[in-house]
Amino acid sequence: MNLSDVFHKTAKGEEEIAHRGHGLAPRARSLLIMVNGKITGDELQKRAESLGGGGALFAMLVEGGFIEPTEARGDTLAAAVPAPAQFGPAHAEAIKFASHFIVEALGPAYDELGGRVEACRDPAKLAALLESVRDVIEGNAGRKKADAFWAGVTARLA
Repeated sequence: MNLSDVFHKTAKGEEEIAHRGHGLAPRARSLLIMVNGKITGDELQKRAESLGGGGALFAMLVEGGFIEPTEARGDTLAAAVPAPAQFGPAHAEAIKFASHFIVEALGPAYDELGGRVEACRDPAKLAALLESVRDVIEGNAGRKKADAFWAGVTARLA
């Protein structure tokens, strides 16, 4: 394990956040909540130390299967669906889907994000924007919702 790797919650970690079924200690659960798929192991160890648990909290989450290093996911939009140079009907369908999904998954507080998606007409910028929308959905509504969003977007752009 490399501490410079970025870590994300596993299915077991998501389950623990949702249902508290594995009986994690409060400090370990607090650290687990901080894992968002963007923070390195090094940073997580620092945060564990600030919680008073040191590297043992971080190690417990890794060894317990609650978090793991994120490998090259290969699920950028460019990897999933090569973007054509011009905006087309598939892009319009993906935008419509994304806009509705944002409201359903995140609520009206994220209307501005939906508006940015709806206004985008550059395929390359849209790809980057949809990837960041996926991250926002994952951070606010969970990985399952983010995966459903991603599946819907890539299906419309395929």
